[in-house]
Amino acid sequence: MLKRFHKYYHPKNNFFFVHIVADAILILTVGSLALYIFSLMAYPAKYPIANNSITIPKNNPAAIISAKPASENAAKKKILGELRLSAICRYTLAEGDQLGVGPLPPKIGETTKYWILLSPSTNYFDVNDVTVTADLAQNVTFTGRTSAVSESGIEYDEVKRQISWEISKLSNKSDELMPPGAAFEITFTPTEDQAGRTAKLITGIKISGIDSPTKTAVKSISANLTTHIIEDISGGFIQP
Repeated sequence: MLKRFHKYYHPKNNFFFVHIVADAILILTVGSLALYIFSLMAYPAKYPIANNSITIPKNNPAAIISAKPASENAAKKKILGELRLSAICRYTLAEGDQLGVGPLPPKIGETTKYWILLSPSTNYFDVNDVTVTADLAQNVTFTGRTSAVSESGIEYDEVKRQISWEISKLSNKSDELMPPGAAFEITFTPTEDQAGRTAKLITGIKISGIDSPTKTAVKSISANLTTHIIEDISGGFIQP
């Protein structure tokens, strides 16, 4: 065998260089193939595929269906518009103009008038069929005086003692010249059982609507409004 090898690669052999080149190509090819196979075997352990589920059908175990990664599904999840409502009780405007009438802080047996200001907003997407509702608390009455920047005004249900306001479409654009807003006047006449503490004026303040692109219901709830307002330095405690 050594004799054949010596003869095969002997310098005087006319095909010496041919044998050298052919054997070199063969060695490189076999080595590359072996390295490729090794990398395939080592890949799953070194670089595991995350967030990927595999389902094997019961009727055909040999058929494997690979599901999409959870991250891809999460990326396609639709974002809903965020519906908000700013509800504020005011006795005077920020500029100093007086809105309310009567003692501040409120006094037992005397009537104080406040204005409730409503300002809805949404981001991401427009919201359609928006409805705002709010309930009058104990010893609070609705005067009937209202103001609204929208196609419909404020309505009052005497049986439910509930305020309602509807907007057909609430835009997410912040550069509107006349964004929707509404206001209404209430009176509050505290009784003796409310002395020495703050009192609720408006409760159950809610806003709801339909997200425009997804047709999904969205809503939010605002905090109750009380006699503790920014203009009342006493903290809104009812005076005897």
